[in-house]
Amino acid sequence: MVARAAEVFAEHGLELLGRCTGEYADQDARCLTCGSSRNVSYRELVDGTAPLCWTCTHGIRVDEPHRVYLILFDRLGVWKVGITHNRHDRRLLDHALQGGSIVETVLVSDRATARRVETYVKARCAGWRAANVGPEHFPQGGWTETWRVDGPNIHLADVLSATGVKAVA
Repeated sequence: MVARAAEVFAEHGLELLGRCTGEYADQDARCLTCGSSRNVSYRELVDGTAPLCWTCTHGIRVDEPHRVYLILFDRLGVWKVGITHNRHDRRLLDHALQGGSIVETVLVSDRATARRVETYVKARCAGWRAANVGPEHFPQGGWTETWRVDGPNIHLADVLSATGVKAVA
């Protein structure tokens, strides 16, 4: 199925930057319009659920401050980590509308730094992946950044300290 990955990414205005490592795994890609780095799964593109490029659609720049957030989806029994631009709350609102409670956010200098913090949390919680949660539970996207509530208790301030990232005031 992922044999056509480069073609599928190109059809959606993206350049796949490496070999596709799986249908649901985020892939490193570049927007063919503005050149911004993106992390999008093959499945999101095929399903039509991949988020649009923030730089192209909202004038949001990757070098501006971004927030890392923790959300609890109590009814699903999962935590979720994610990132969003500091000037745009739509991602947080989408999760809240789907039953998530925003527990914590931190502001960091840019998208790459936010992605580094998010990647650290995902790696720390990988052993507690919520096998019972999938795209049908997250119509807003983002289910691959979830873990069971019986997993690690994450505090973003501790993650910043562990990764050497400074919060932006």
